[in-house]
Amino acid sequence: MKTRITFVISLVICLTVVPSAFSQSNVADEVLITIPTSDCVEALRIAPNPIRFYQRLVESYVAGTTRESFAYLKKKGMDVVILDNLPWTESYAIASYPHAFAKHLRIDEAGARVLFSGSDFFIVEGSAVAIDELRKRGFVCVEIERVEIPVDASTTRLPRGIGQLKWKRDHGVVDSLISLISDT
Repeated sequence: MKTRITFVISLVICLTVVPSAFSQSNVADEVLITIPTSDCVEALRIAPNPIRFYQRLVESYVAGTTRESFAYLKKKGMDVVILDNLPWTESYAIASYPHAFAKHLRIDEAGARVLFSGSDFFIVEGSAVAIDELRKRGFVCVEIERVEIPVDASTTRLPRGIGQLKWKRDHGVVDSLISLISDT
């Protein structure tokens, strides 16, 4: 009886401690990257380790993955860029100027660090106080949360030449339907 209890306790400890150790090793190896929307589906398919998408940008996503996956995607010719080698040690936000005449405002004066500069926005890293300071200085800030989001199905890359195909359509059917619906 004593051996069974010892076995059960050992099993419970292994089942609770060992999986968390594995998940921590993946988190410790994570890098924060940007990946073009056109490459997301392919990256998910070929990456040796999971990719977690956190924020959709105009033409890319902010995502987390392992250094191994980053190197592999880079080797495959994808335009992936590391934003942060030690992610989630501070808060992240997308910051933009409140209007075009506010370009004189400086992000670094608020204590935040610019990780990425887009055409009309920045990805910044800083403490919650630094991000609040950016807001006080007039920047529009949207925090990036460590919550996975789905990748849009519209990000799939179309095969080459698909835009050059000429689609044939029977205008007779369409015209007859239109005549039934409209008065003219």
